Amino acid sequence: ITPIFLHFMVLHILFNMMWLWDLGGMIEKNQSSAFLIFFVISIGILSNIIQYLSSGPAFGGMSGVVYGLLGYTWLRSLKPQSGYRLNNTIVVLMIIWLIMGFTGILGPIGNAAHLSGLILGVAYGLGWNLYE
Repeated sequence: ITPIFLHFMVLHILFNMMWLWDLGGMIEKNQSSAFLIFFVISIGILSNIIQYLSSGPAFGGMSGVVYGLLGYTWLRSLKPQSGYRLNNTIVVLMIIWLIMGFTGILGPIGNAAHLSGLILGVAYGLGWNLYE
C-alpha cells in the first residue's frame, strides 16, 4: 500500500488528489466512507503488486487507485438507478492518457498499475451493478 503515498512530482500528487476528491467523493456520497477506504486500500494493494511484478520496486503514486476509481464510477454510472453520474468525456480523456502512457512519450509511467487499477475498478463496478 505504501507506493500510493509516494509521488515524485508535485503535479502528480495534485492530479491524483483531484481525482480522489472528485471520483472518491462520488463513491463516498453514494455508498460510504468505509467502502471508499476498503476500495482505495484493496485497489492500491492489488495494482501495486501487479506493477511490482511488472517492473520491480522503483515506482510510486496513486494513479492505479485513480484508474480503479474511474473504472468503478464508470461502470456504476451505466446503471441509472445507482446514483452515479460520470461524463463520458472524462472516461475518454483518461483512456487516452492511459494509452499515451504506454507509448513512452510521458516518460516512466506505472502502466501496469494504471491498467490493472482500471480493470479491477471495472470488475468491482460490474459486481456492484449485478449485486444491487
